[in-house]
Amino acid sequence: MTSDETHPYPGLVKIASEVQRIIDDLPEGVSGAMDLCKHHVHMKLQGPKSPAFDVVLGGEAPDIVYDSRFIERATIGSDIEEHFEFARETASEIVDFILSGRKAIERKSRIFGRTYLHVPLSNGAEWKMKKFSAD
Repeated sequence: MTSDETHPYPGLVKIASEVQRIIDDLPEGVSGAMDLCKHHVHMKLQGPKSPAFDVVLGGEAPDIVYDSRFIERATIGSDIEEHFEFARETASEIVDFILSGRKAIERKSRIFGRTYLHVPLSNGAEWKMKKFSAD
């Protein structure tokens, strides 16, 4: 399904097209793939020896998944341009993280003992990703 007319959600086709442009412009050392599903667009980004990031777009709360074990959920508006901007900014942060050599650090919360993954970003902020299981 590649056209707005054949996919049940034409907005996803537009998001998928923007994600493909992002992937086409990735620098050397970062690989990417796009998958258009029925309800979501997946943008997978990975370095040569690093776990993959999977950004799941198409809803008002996109997911950023790292190594199929940790998740960060963001909230954005429903406007298509907000999805484009989120995809570009998130891809930029992931690419910078991969190329910088910074490492994600697993920690446990002091109160609940839950495992979190801290991913340091270039602007000094960090993603605090929660561990999840498919069970």
